[in-house]
Amino acid sequence: MRTALLLFLVLLSGCSDRSGTATVDKAAHSEKLAVIQVTEAFWGIIDADPHLGATERATRFHRDVIEKFPGLYGPVVPVGPDFNVAEYLTQLDPLLPAMRELTPLTLRQINATIDLMDARFGKMHDVTIYVAPSLFTSNGQVRVVNDEPVVMFGVDVQAYAENELLPKASRYDLRAYIAHELFHAHHYSLNAEMRRQANTLFDEKNPSPLYVNLWIEGLATCVSMSMDGDGTVERAFMSERLPSEVPPILAAAARELSGKLDSRRLDDTRDFFWLGGERKDLPPRSAYAIGALVADDVLSRRGLNVSLALSGEELRSEVGKALGTLSRHEGGVDWSRVCATSKL
Repeated sequence: MRTALLLFLVLLSGCSDRSGTATVDKAAHSEKLAVIQVTEAFWGIIDADPHLGATERATRFHRDVIEKFPGLYGPVVPVGPDFNVAEYLTQLDPLLPAMRELTPLTLRQINATIDLMDARFGKMHDVTIYVAPSLFTSNGQVRVVNDEPVVMFGVDVQAYAENELLPKASRYDLRAYIAHELFHAHHYSLNAEMRRQANTLFDEKNPSPLYVNLWIEGLATCVSMSMDGDGTVERAFMSERLPSEVPPILAAAARELSGKLDSRRLDDTRDFFWLGGERKDLPPRSAYAIGALVADDVLSRRGLNVSLALSGEELRSEVGKALGTLSRHEGGVDWSRVCATSKL
């Protein structure tokens, strides 16, 4: 597998004018939300000339996508000096049909999820949303730029996930996926400490403490489980394996995490959060399922408003208490009862 796609495997969202920024009905939606459709520029390149050579196609992509959207490529999506645009575009070819279907579906689901979040949590504000090719970095991520959340939905990685990782029976059910990322933005807009941590969660040199990662990702997963209607837990976890493989290892994993709350070791982040985790005793990305159980426990005891405000030692203590409870777990997990809407 080639370089850009391998990077993803290791690391592992209306009407518009020609500028690629969707028109947002501010009377219906949260204020100051901009949905920027980088995909318009991308499809303009892909569809312009079927006989366009690889070099010229790469040149246009760099000019019309990477350089045209400096608020995304660099601050949110890293573009290293060795990134090979031509190779990336070649790797995209088998994903283009899924990406083409996902583009309008993603935009539609963003609007639907904003409406749901406005009704449940209050109006979001000061958030910029990109729907874009992510250069195989992520299907969705949130970074803070100039103290405001920026959300990126990567249709390239989501297309790969739909083809290779997610249940075919629920293909293109994007509810949990979109809710997860938009809730990150909502959380960051309300909590200054979590906003400060947003850009270092999975930093390869100095990631945030493990308890912060577990909380931020677990809470977003928990909320996405409560907002996807009749969707499946596999969609919320972005994994067919986790619902069945986490319960048998839950108590042991919780005990291990309890002893690593302050860990900033990249190996620990990789083992629990990344799709490319190397340990045989942990399913990849197990922290998303365990984190949802942690969030469920904290929400049951503290409620949503208090939970959203948690940070520092108080947050560390709450995560520790929840892991202590999970470390005594025996038997299976009824995922249908986890993160029930009544708790949110």
